[in-house]
Amino acid sequence: MELREEQKTESPCHLQPLLDNVSSRLPKEQAAVASKLLLEFSDVFAQNKQELGRLRDIFHDIDVGSTTPIRQAPRRLPPHRLSDVDEMIKQMEKMGIVEASTSSWASPIVLVKKKDGSTRFCVDFRKLNDATKKDSYPLPKIDELLGSLEGSQWFSTLDQQNGYWQIPLTEQSKQKTAFCTPQGLWQFTVMPFGLCNAPATFQRAMAQLFQTQIRQGKVRVYLDDTLIKSSSFDRHLNDVREALMVVREAGLKLNPKKCDFFKTKVNYLGHVISAEGVAADPEKTKTVSEWPTPTSAKEVKSFLGFCSYYRPFVRGFANIAAPLYRLQDSKGKIQWSKECEVAFASLKSALTSPPVLSHPVPDSTYVLDVDASHSAVGATLSQVHGGGEKVVAYYSKCLSKHERNYCVTRKELLSLVRALRHFDSYGLDNGEPVIVRTDHASLIWLRNFKNPDGQLARWLELLAPYNLKINHRPGKTHQNADGLSRRPCLPQNCKYCSRQEERNTQESEEKLNRTTLMTEIDWARAQESDKVLGKVIHWVAAGKRPNWDSVSPQGVVLKAYWAMFDSLMLEDGIVKRKWETRTRTLEQVLVPADYRQEVLRTSHQIGHFGMRRMLSTVRNSYYWVGMHKDIRTHIRSCLVCAKRRGGTGVRRKAPLQTYVVGAPFERIAIDILGPFPKSDRGNRFVVVAMDYFTKWPEAFAVPDQTAETVAEGLVEHVVSRFGIPQEIHTDQGTHFESAVFQHALKVLGIRRTRTTPLHPQSNGMVERFNRTLVDLLSKTVGEDQKDWDKQLPIALLAYRATEHSSTGFSPAMLLYGRELALPVNLLRGRLPQESEVTDYARELQDRLSRVHESAQEKLLNAAENVKR
Repeated sequence: MELREEQKTESPCHLQPLLDNVSSRLPKEQAAVASKLLLEFSDVFAQNKQELGRLRDIFHDIDVGSTTPIRQAPRRLPPHRLSDVDEMIKQMEKMGIVEASTSSWASPIVLVKKKDGSTRFCVDFRKLNDATKKDSYPLPKIDELLGSLEGSQWFSTLDQQNGYWQIPLTEQSKQKTAFCTPQGLWQFTVMPFGLCNAPATFQRAMAQLFQTQIRQGKVRVYLDDTLIKSSSFDRHLNDVREALMVVREAGLKLNPKKCDFFKTKVNYLGHVISAEGVAADPEKTKTVSEWPTPTSAKEVKSFLGFCSYYRPFVRGFANIAAPLYRLQDSKGKIQWSKECEVAFASLKSALTSPPVLSHPVPDSTYVLDVDASHSAVGATLSQVHGGGEKVVAYYSKCLSKHERNYCVTRKELLSLVRALRHFDSYGLDNGEPVIVRTDHASLIWLRNFKNPDGQLARWLELLAPYNLKINHRPGKTHQNADGLSRRPCLPQNCKYCSRQEERNTQESEEKLNRTTLMTEIDWARAQESDKVLGKVIHWVAAGKRPNWDSVSPQGVVLKAYWAMFDSLMLEDGIVKRKWETRTRTLEQVLVPADYRQEVLRTSHQIGHFGMRRMLSTVRNSYYWVGMHKDIRTHIRSCLVCAKRRGGTGVRRKAPLQTYVVGAPFERIAIDILGPFPKSDRGNRFVVVAMDYFTKWPEAFAVPDQTAETVAEGLVEHVVSRFGIPQEIHTDQGTHFESAVFQHALKVLGIRRTRTTPLHPQSNGMVERFNRTLVDLLSKTVGEDQKDWDKQLPIALLAYRATEHSSTGFSPAMLLYGRELALPVNLLRGRLPQESEVTDYARELQDRLSRVHESAQEKLLNAAENVKR
C-alpha cells in the first residue's frame, strides 16, 4: 500500500492507471521493477488525446502516375453539423494534422455518427484511391501470428496513439489529400484514414522499426497492435525495455489506456492469449448470444462474417454453417427452415463457450484428424505432449457444387489435401512424421498408384513432401487388413476411381512385361556378340576412352557411343547408359541391333500407344542410337494402329486427287513468293520449284517476277542441276502465261499444266512449302528484314534434311540416298567414309532403290487415302 501511495505522489498522472494495474496483479518485487521501467519511459506515453508523435525518416507517398488532379464538389452538410466541422478542423489544425491548402485536388468530407453519439470526421478518398498505384506490402496472417507463441509465459501489448496520424506525408502527397469544407480547402500533413495504401505503409513502418525483435521472436506486429512475449519475467523485463526504446527512438507515442504490461493473459486481436493457449475473446463472442434471427441474405452474411473470424475455435464450422451458407445466394425474402434454426443456434452455442487452443510445441508429434461429409470437409490438428493430446487448430471448408459430386474416396482425399495446405504455417513438411487418422482408406488406396494422372497425380505431388503415417480408424466397412487397400467408394461403383484403377493395372502389367523381357535375355552375352557394343564393353571395362584417331574411321553409331563415354557404366557385365532427367536418374541398357525389334514389339503391343508415350516407355529401361526413328517407323508399320486410325470420316466435298509420280524430278511445281522487303542485294521475290517425288525444294531470290527472270533462274538453278523435267505445274500468273516463258518450255521440251483459277489448293504442295519457308525466314531474319535472301539457303538446308510426312523420308534421302550433315551431326564426328568407291556406288544404288520403292508405296497409299 505504501508503494502505491508513493507512486501516486511521484508518477505522472497519465501513467497512474497503468501503474495501479501493474501493482495490483504482480508480487511486490516484480511490481517495483515493472513500475520503475514504465516510469523510465514515461515520455513515450501520450499525456492526452491531442498529443501525437511523429515518425522519423519514414513517410507515406501517394503515387498517382500521370493522372491529372481530381476535383470533386463539396457535399451539402446539415446546418446543425457545420459547427462540429468547424470545431474538428480547428482541433486538427492545432494538433498539426491539417493545414490550409491551395491544391488542385479536392475530395468531399463525410460525417459519420459514432455509437456514443459523437461525430467522426472522414474524407471520401475513393476517386484518389482509384488513381493511386497500389502497394502490395502484405499484412501478416492472424492465425500465423497466434500460432507462433509457443513457450511464452508473459505478455505485453502496445497500442499507438492515433497511429496513422504519426506517419508524415511527403510534400508532393500533401496536396493530393486536399478536402473541401464550408470553411475552405484543407490538406493533411500526416497519413489520414481512408487511403488505400495506408495499411501497407503502416505495417511496413512497424516491421522496419521492430525488425530485430521480430527476427528474434520477441515481438509480433499487426498494424498498430504490438505484442511482446517472453518465457520468463526477467526476460520479459528486458524485452519490454527494448521495445519501448525502439518507440522512443522512432518518435512515436503510445496510448496508455490501451496498453497492457506484464500479464500472463492478455487480449490481442480479438483473442485471449495465455501460456495455456489461444481462446476467443469472451467480450467479443458474447455479442453472438444476443444476435437476432436474420431476416435477409444480407443479415445472414453479416452473421457468418462475424462468426468466421472465430471459426478456428469451432470444430466442423463449415458443416454446421452449411444451411446458412446456402441462404447467402437467396434473393428477396429468405426461407428460414428448421435446419437453418439448428445451425444458427449451434453456432451461437459453440462461440459462447469456445475451447482454448494449445500453442504448438516444437519437436512434438502432430496428429491430423480428417473427415468429410456431403457438404463440407474438416480437420483437427493436435499434438501429443504433457501427458495428453491437445488441440492446436480446427479447419473446415464448405464444398463447391462440383466437389459435392465427388465420391467419398475423393472427398476424403480432398479433406486431407486442403487441411495440409491450411496448416502449412505449422511446418508439417519438415520431415517429421505426421499421424493422419481417418475412418477411410483413401490415402492408402491412392499410394498404391505408380503413375497416376490428372487430379490424383496433383494430389500425390502435394502430399509428397510430408512424412505421413496413416492410422486407420475402421468404420462400417474395410474392417480387415485387405480392405485397407480398397477404395471406400467401391460399393458405389465410382467411374472416375475405376478408370484410375484400370489404368494403374494396365501400367503394372506393362512394367511386368518389361521386367520379363529384362530377365529372359542374357544382355551381357548379347552385347558381347554385337559388332558395335562388343567394342564399347571393352572401353567401359578398361575405364578409358580410346583416341579419336582410332574411332574416326568407324561408323556413326560407334562414334555416338564414343561421344557419350562419360555417361556409360558397367553393371553385372551389362553396359548401361546413365541418363538424368529433371526428376530422376535412369540406367538404360544399351540394346544390341538383333534385339531392338523385340524391345519395340514388347513395348508397343500393350496399349499400342503413340510416339510420345512409347518413347517414354522404352527409354525408361533401354537406349540405342537412332531409337527415336526406329520407334516412329515401328508405330507407322503397326497394322493394329493403322486399323484403329481408320479414315477421317465422310467428306462433304469431292477431294482433290494427288498426282503420283514414279521418279525424282519427273514433275515439278513452280510458284513465286513475295513481294518481300527489298534486300541489301536488291531482291524482292522468291521463285520456288519443288519436286513431286522427293519433295526436294529449290528456291532462289530475284529482283522482279518478269518472265525472263523466272525462265533464266529456272534453267540456272533447276535444269542445270537435276536435268529437264517432263512436266511443270504452275498457276495462271502472267509471268507463266507470257510468250517468253512458253517459248522457253517449248525449247526444253517440257509439258506444262495449270492450276484451276482462284483455287491455289490445286498447287497445294508448293503452297504449303511457301508457308513453311516464310515461317523459317521470319525466325532468322534480322531486325531490318533486309537479309532474308542471305538466310534462304539455311532455310532450304533445314527443310531438305527433315522427314516429309507424305514419303516418310527426308528429301535428301530420296534424292541422294543419304542424310545431309547438319551442325548437330558434327558433334558426333565425320560421316562414315567407304574404303572402295565401287562398293559405295553399289551400296548407294541399292539404298536408293529400296527407299524409292518405299516412297512410291507410301505416295500411292497417301493418294488412296485422299480418295477415300
